[in-house]
Amino acid sequence: MLELLRRSPELRRLFAAHAVSRAGDAFNAVALVVLVFDLTGSGFGVAGVVAVEVLPVLLFGAVAGVAADRLPRRSVMIGADLGRAVAATALAVWSGSLPVAFLAAFLLSLGATVFTPASSSLLPQVVEPEDLVAANSALWTVAVLAQIVLAPTAGLLIGSAGVGLAF
Repeated sequence: MLELLRRSPELRRLFAAHAVSRAGDAFNAVALVVLVFDLTGSGFGVAGVVAVEVLPVLLFGAVAGVAADRLPRRSVMIGADLGRAVAATALAVWSGSLPVAFLAAFLLSLGATVFTPASSSLLPQVVEPEDLVAANSALWTVAVLAQIVLAPTAGLLIGSAGVGLAF
């Protein structure tokens, strides 16, 4: 896997984009739950925001796959992450607003729903067929590491500096 990343500049760029995107996902997931709990004081509020995060997957998952097939994949990925950056910025600015938190949760999840199939579909264009398994492993590894390492890091940051900085 490391050898493949070393010899493939295009895969390195995709890997870096994927890593940054997954890092943002890890921070946002923790920060949203904490924010909504702080705003509502309720597990029902947390359950509501999690349900809102699931909606884009259910409503737009198939459409996102079609978009990844028919549109330029890099543009789809960049557009998805720019949209997520706007949603996260809104959360950082208006972190005291429950409606903003729920809307941002929906938009962040929608961005992930669009980004993921575009990223996966781009991979065969970036590496040779014999390197596809290793490249998929690299992207999956960074996604899992983001959850394992960065979610607790987000918790520490939120505990010491508040949710706004995490977004």
